[in-house]
Amino acid sequence: MHSPDVPGGGSLPYVGDDPDALARVEAGLEDQREALAAVASRSAATVPTLRGAWRAGVAGDQAYSVAGRVTGFVESVPPALSSGSRAIEDYRLQVLVGRGRTDQLNQAHDALRSAENQVGAFGERVLPGNEAGYDRAVTDLRLAQRRFGFGGVADVLAEYAAVVRRVTAARDVAAAELTRLTNEQVLPCSVRPGMSLYAAYLAGTTSRDALLRRAGFTSIPTDPAEVARFWDSLAPTERTQLLLADPALWGNTNGVPCADRDWANRITLAAKLADLRALFARHGWPAPTSVSALDRLTPDQLYELGWGPKPGDLVNLDEAGQEQMAQYRAALATAATLELPMRTVQTYLLAFDPAAYHGEGRAAIAFGNPDLADNIAVCVPGLESRVSKIDQVGSDAYGLFLEGGRADPTHTTATIAWQGYDAPEFLNVMHQDKADAGARILAEDVAALDLTHKGDPLMTVVAHSYGSTTTGLSLQRYGLADSLDQVVLIGSPGVGGTATSVADLHLRPDQLFVGSASRDLVTTTYGQLGEDPAMDTFGGVRFQAENVNRVSSNANPLNTADHSVYYDREPLSESMYAMSSIVTGNARLLADRSLLAVGRHRFLGGDIEAGYDYTEDPEWNRAPTTIPR
Repeated sequence: MHSPDVPGGGSLPYVGDDPDALARVEAGLEDQREALAAVASRSAATVPTLRGAWRAGVAGDQAYSVAGRVTGFVESVPPALSSGSRAIEDYRLQVLVGRGRTDQLNQAHDALRSAENQVGAFGERVLPGNEAGYDRAVTDLRLAQRRFGFGGVADVLAEYAAVVRRVTAARDVAAAELTRLTNEQVLPCSVRPGMSLYAAYLAGTTSRDALLRRAGFTSIPTDPAEVARFWDSLAPTERTQLLLADPALWGNTNGVPCADRDWANRITLAAKLADLRALFARHGWPAPTSVSALDRLTPDQLYELGWGPKPGDLVNLDEAGQEQMAQYRAALATAATLELPMRTVQTYLLAFDPAAYHGEGRAAIAFGNPDLADNIAVCVPGLESRVSKIDQVGSDAYGLFLEGGRADPTHTTATIAWQGYDAPEFLNVMHQDKADAGARILAEDVAALDLTHKGDPLMTVVAHSYGSTTTGLSLQRYGLADSLDQVVLIGSPGVGGTATSVADLHLRPDQLFVGSASRDLVTTTYGQLGEDPAMDTFGGVRFQAENVNRVSSNANPLNTADHSVYYDREPLSESMYAMSSIVTGNARLLADRSLLAVGRHRFLGGDIEAGYDYTEDPEWNRAPTTIPR
């Protein structure tokens, strides 16, 4: 298979064949498969007729035998053609993923090369009078490094080399499969050798079980540390082989490096979106390209797709159809969230399982590479979050990424939109069962980030709303505290479990930061989800989190609007400035900016007018501020 280098619109060329040409080859093979399948069907129907018409004699026996062998051969070809078309489709998906990554790398390569050249132009010694220009050049270089998550052009080229290896290995796997299928068809059935000697030297010839045995495993390891050890034992082409063979498995396995998980999960995502396009093509409709477009389908269309009840019926009992629609919603939302930065920063799809939780899905998207970043922040969402709404926590995480870069342009920060658990709906938000289930998963996912990281990052979990309950239980029950440096809880309805102090979360007071708006209904009325971490008795560090757009009148304190503005950036809110300072290791700036807040105080046995037990919040009458950039 010829694979010309096609320019990718920048300094680094695309690798692999033309995706449109591959699609045409795949379509041609499918056309041949359908035609030969029809021939095989007719041939199989003819053989019994032949036997019935020519019942006796040597000639009749021979004719029957020959017809049977011909039919058997013709029947073996369509499955081979189908296998060949799948191999080409897998390769084509790899090429598309590679082109998308190359576009991102070109952005980074060109920006870093220009910045490095500017610094290099000053030579080994900066001449008098050039200091200001040199400082500007160095600052521009650091900003480019932070923006793209690479230390320099050399790192970009190393990542590009990995892209080339993956696409080339995928091409070799497809070539090996096509060679094997060709040899199976040209050799007599009695002497089929399976794979040719040529194909045996290409990627994909060593089975997964053989790779596991070579590393000392009898089955796929479940411990992330053992997964990491197994992965380290593999050559690049062997890794690609496994990713191609089972992208859904390795893309969601802790211990596999982030770049490889991203590669595998994008294959799964591309396949899911391709299924969606094919489904709509069969109905002669244009495929929706966004969740909102999917939501605009008519009742008649939903019924024809099997996603809705018959028009006029009130209830849709087809749960499988509803789950299929939910999975496509998840795929469309994930694809859109990956494009949020518009290629100004690399995104990584660290988890993608649209079928999880009855179609609500599981996904995690990183802005910046968590395996290379100096600082990592995992953003945990709350009530009614799901993958079809991942753009919401994705926007929050991306905003925190941008503000983290402003807070500390000299170090790299990666933020992760973690939709990794089955969040509750409004009707069951008062219970902690979903928080407990998510707490275990959160602890496992955060611990795995350390395994694949190249150094010792500053690890922070930023949890909003019910996500703070999930995080609180993870700290209390599943050892999350062992894998992180600090925790930020915002809009918390309670930390869950039996914790009444920061010590019960297995944290020091300087490791827990709490942002709780005084008029946020969620933080002031939920008692069933555990202790309010913003209380002065809890022991964490409370920071100011009042928003300039909060409810203006004291006469109407009960509102939910203040619950959704902690990540506001325009104008830059108190809470967003505090969070970006914390996740970059600059929590000391909160005191410098006078952004520390006094905790709420609970009065027991007060006067009858105030209520015998009531809580006072010192933040209630303080005027909110914005932070100038």
